[in-house]
Amino acid sequence: MEPNYTEQYHGRLALLWLSRGGGREQSFYPYQLLLRKAEVLDIVGEWNQAESIHRRGLALAEVHADGMLLAGARAQLAGVLFKKGRYAETFFLLEQALVIYETAGDRTAAGRVLGEIGNVHRAQGDYDRAMECYQRHLVIAEESEDSHAISKTVGNMGNVYRVRGQHDLAMECYRREARLSEALGDRQAAALATGNIGLVHFNQGEYRQALEYTQKFLHSAQSLGDKRNLGVAYGVLGNVYRQQARLDEAMAAYRRQLEIMTELGDIRSKTYALGNIGRVHRLQYDYPMAMEYYRRHLALAEQLGDKRSISFAEGALGGAFKELLAFSKSWAHYQRAIALCRELKLTPELADNLVQAADLMLLQGDTGRARALNDEALALAAGIGKNESLFSGRLLQARIAVRDDPTAAAGMMRALLGGELSDHQRAEVCYRLFQLTGDEECRRQALGIFRSVYDAAPDPALKLRLEELA
Repeated sequence: MEPNYTEQYHGRLALLWLSRGGGREQSFYPYQLLLRKAEVLDIVGEWNQAESIHRRGLALAEVHADGMLLAGARAQLAGVLFKKGRYAETFFLLEQALVIYETAGDRTAAGRVLGEIGNVHRAQGDYDRAMECYQRHLVIAEESEDSHAISKTVGNMGNVYRVRGQHDLAMECYRREARLSEALGDRQAAALATGNIGLVHFNQGEYRQALEYTQKFLHSAQSLGDKRNLGVAYGVLGNVYRQQARLDEAMAAYRRQLEIMTELGDIRSKTYALGNIGRVHRLQYDYPMAMEYYRRHLALAEQLGDKRSISFAEGALGGAFKELLAFSKSWAHYQRAIALCRELKLTPELADNLVQAADLMLLQGDTGRARALNDEALALAAGIGKNESLFSGRLLQARIAVRDDPTAAAGMMRALLGGELSDHQRAEVCYRLFQLTGDEECRRQALGIFRSVYDAAPDPALKLRLEELA
């Protein structure tokens, strides 16, 4: 329960907080009013001004040694510093606030701080400790029937489930967050839940639904003036465009994401924007620029200690070096990416990196290691229903089998054609079958699909395949 400022400060309005002095020299500081101003500044991305207000409030709270106001000021300042990626300072302030709230027996406030501590752990890739904090917060929120706190913490739990590939649990959390936020009239939280639902669809390869939800998220962030979520929305929108081979549109979205996050000083989100731009450069075969952006991504992620972001950068560098046939460098980067994914239990990314590493081993003629890595990837992808990784792993499984039993390998590829595939996947299987068997029908199908894809988005690699098939 919030303290009664009217009683505490001799009948003065709650928005006025006693600063110092007495008698004729007594002065008041509009703490509560300025907190509301800082909240608005936070939403519109004026984080430096918000930080200045919170630091002033914290200094005055320290002068008066008012425990509850001191805890609140620390938590408010921590919220801004977290967005700036200053995790050590954030954690220190939150730990201090938590001690005060727990000593005072204020479980509601302690629960809120636990949720914020969970966010710091999540930002640094410690998902187990993050989930522990969220679950403790949820127990407190449900006991007090605090719908706002329940909404916030189930959304955070959904974030952990999503990055670990537990899509059903993530979707359940986000839908609950959306229902509660809409009932409370919290448009910002409802918009974020909508964006997260789009992310789950994206991770499941459902790009039409992902685009629909992401565009709703983007429009909501624009109408609210929510600058950070606007940057997040542009990043997801770029991912959808990239998967649809709309590379110019993807690059424009990613550059807007980078611009917004740089303006805000959001270093953590900036790392992902840099990596995204690097991916488009790589898809356009501009390897020097791709490497430049990947290295900047890695350096910033290392600076923050964000292990998930580091794993992304390492996996991207592994892929680029593989395409450049620098196999030893590629393997070194994949090894670190795989180790981090194991540590953080990032199942979707682990499956992807294992498939790519298996392909690297096959390129070097090491079918034994290729098979072992790919088998693990297939088991993980099947467990979380990651269809893209399942397809890549099964096709790679057939390519590995070619060395020992070409007939069996052809059968495995034909079995893939009997499943539900995208046009590009079907063309890829037909191409591999034509290479293996010389099947004229497979050549014709691959040629037709690749030609259609190439006409929509010219790609030098596809051009080489078209020449081979023609």
